[in-house]
Amino acid sequence: MAKPRPARGLRRARGRMADLSRRPEREEVVVERLLGDDARRYIAERLEDGTRLTRAFAPTIRSGLGTVIAFVPEDLRDTPIGKFDEGLRELGPIVVRDGWAWEKVVTAKEELAERVYAFVRGDRLGLFVVAAMDADPDSPYLNQLSFPFKVDGSDVYLMLSHGRTTSKDEVRDVIKRGSSWNFISFLCLGSESALEEAVLGADEVLVRAFDGEGYLVWRRV
Repeated sequence: MAKPRPARGLRRARGRMADLSRRPEREEVVVERLLGDDARRYIAERLEDGTRLTRAFAPTIRSGLGTVIAFVPEDLRDTPIGKFDEGLRELGPIVVRDGWAWEKVVTAKEELAERVYAFVRGDRLGLFVVAAMDADPDSPYLNQLSFPFKVDGSDVYLMLSHGRTTSKDEVRDVIKRGSSWNFISFLCLGSESALEEAVLGADEVLVRAFDGEGYLVWRRV
């Protein structure tokens, strides 16, 4: 029998089964944690494993410029951070579907969408760029997108600018379409027509971390 695919927000449960049915559902509050050189190296490595433009930005991260923070749910404020590619929780709430146990993953995606929307709408030159690692530049689906994209050789970049962003749902859609295990995005001031210049001068770089539970963010200032 084929292994079932996880529903959105679920992953195969790690460790033993647990009865967590009494845990209340609540909206997560996300906090920022200031990090050091280990996090900086992790972001640089993710960029070096990405596209031509992400690789071009990696030396800026390694130079020591800027600061690095993490977005994590509030209940993980004081949780020791060991590896940036592993979840911070030992075991999340369990959902059983089709005879399989799935761990319900609480993430900081909504905080990411809020941050991106505020940045892009806050400046007429605001630009959000996602390096779409899993996108096929020859796929006809790209022409069906409701937002701009750019093909650079074998790389695909999804974009949202100030003038094209009217709701957070549009931001969520770009994040969803560009999601991958190596999610990399940029907050820039610039134009879609001068993408490389905008990306290399980015104010912030955001990468997926903690097995999808949070994000690492590099800030230029």
